[in-house]
Amino acid sequence: MPARDLFVSPEHALYIGGVLVPAWLLVNGATITQAERIDWLEYFHIELDSHEVILAEGMPAESFVDCDNRFMFHNGAEFARLYPADTRPAWGFCAPRLEATSAELTAIRAALIERAEALGNRLTDDPDFRLIIDGEVVRAHPVANEVYSFTIPAGSGAIWLASRSAVPAETEASSQDRRRLGVSVKRIVLREAGLRTAIGHAHPSLREGFHADESGHRWTDGMARLPEELLRPFAADVTLELHLIKPGLRYPLVAPAPEAAPTPLQKSPSARCARAIGAG
Repeated sequence: MPARDLFVSPEHALYIGGVLVPAWLLVNGATITQAERIDWLEYFHIELDSHEVILAEGMPAESFVDCDNRFMFHNGAEFARLYPADTRPAWGFCAPRLEATSAELTAIRAALIERAEALGNRLTDDPDFRLIIDGEVVRAHPVANEVYSFTIPAGSGAIWLASRSAVPAETEASSQDRRRLGVSVKRIVLREAGLRTAIGHAHPSLREGFHADESGHRWTDGMARLPEELLRPFAADVTLELHLIKPGLRYPLVAPAPEAAPTPLQKSPSARCARAIGAG
């Protein structure tokens, strides 16, 4: 289920295992995704005498229930004119409605993730870590587990730490972390003959493409920029060592990881105007 692609709003609930689950809690980045850009979107609701479960493209879903939101629809005033004596209570759900912290949600999400993998949406623990230097992909020299070594040619410009990325709440059934995560950086070391610079994960220069510092590490978002000021003291080729922490994160293999440095447009926040959920 559903029989065809189904689009619902993020808060619209589907009926699964005797409970109502808002669609945004089911997103797994593969078979259930959130559309980021839609040119035109209209919402249509079916309202019955009471809140009920109906079939939408074969998927059990809720009918409309007034959650003090009737007048956000263009025909809300028309309803008030046609049915001035309507006394049905708001927020009257026909089944328990789950929240992000509900215990039942983990099992439901685990089943959906398992089904997505069975349909070919595989996950991997390989971050496919690499550099992108002036638009060219540079692979690491083998060093040791979670230590990556690269050679940066003298005079290089923009340098990006690139990897696969994942939203833990989409790939791990029990996670509520909705950040997009790439790799977890512990330390960065740069070396040239007679010159060495090392910074830790808490260094304030780690900004673009980095999440806030955490205890012992700092996450990238999958495309983080190496601060230019780190390279200024060096005149020749530089050896870059990146010490990572094994993330314990699984990355989707649905689409190839990007192989080009982002433009300012690509790095801007995702458009959330439409906020439609697609369930395929």
